[in-house]
Amino acid sequence: MLGIILAAGAGMRLRPYTSLLPKPMLPIKNKPLLEYLIVWLKKNDIHSIILCVSYMHETIKKYFEDGNKFGVDIKYVTSKKPLLTAGQLGTAKKFIHDKFLCMYSDVICNFNLQNMITQHNRKNSFSTIAIHKHKLNFDYGVINTTKTGRVTSWIEKPIITKNINIGCMIFEKDVFDFIPDNKPCEMNIVISNLLSNHKRIDSFVVRNKFYDVGNIKQYRYISKIFN
Repeated sequence: MLGIILAAGAGMRLRPYTSLLPKPMLPIKNKPLLEYLIVWLKKNDIHSIILCVSYMHETIKKYFEDGNKFGVDIKYVTSKKPLLTAGQLGTAKKFIHDKFLCMYSDVICNFNLQNMITQHNRKNSFSTIAIHKHKLNFDYGVINTTKTGRVTSWIEKPIITKNINIGCMIFEKDVFDFIPDNKPCEMNIVISNLLSNHKRIDSFVVRNKFYDVGNIKQYRYISKIFN
C-alpha cells in the first residue's frame, strides 16, 4: 500500500518556530518530526511514500531526497498555494491506482498499521479512520434541564469521553471523485460528502498513545518527553 503524508501546511499555530522551518521539519530529539512518521510507515511495510508539500518545501526535499537513506521510495507533489488537508491530498491523484494510506504530518503514532489495513479490507470499507478515545476533564458542575428549564440532574466535574481523529486514514482510490481540483478543502467536508453518498466509513480504535504536534504547547511537551 502506498502512503501519502500531507506536509504542506505553514504551521501558523507553531510560530515563531515555523518562521524558520516548515512544521514537518521541527526537531524532536535531534530528528525532524517527519522522520518519525516515515520510519513508522517503513516499520509497517509501507515503502512507497508521496509527500504533499508547499511551504518551505525545499527544506523537506533536501533532507529526505528520494528516501533511499531511510529505506523507502519518496516522491513529491508541490502546490503553489494553501489547499487545506483534502485539497492537498487531491494533488497526489495522479500517483494513485489503488487504496492508499493518508496521514497528517504533525502526529507521531505507534500502533499496528497492518491490523488497520486488514480490518479495512475485511469490512470492504470505502474509508477507515483511526480514532482514539480521548478523555476530557470538565472543570464545572453540569446541570441538565428539560426544555422548560426544570433541573433533572447535577453532575459535578464529569469526565467526557469522545472519539477523536488522529490524522491517519485509509481511502479507496475513488475518494478523488469527492475532492475538488486545485481548490482548498478540509478533510471533514470530504468525509461528510462520502457519508451523504452512502459510502461505508469505518473506524479503527487506536489504544496506544499518540502525539499531536499541533501547537507550541504540545510541541514543547512532546520535545520534553522525547528528550
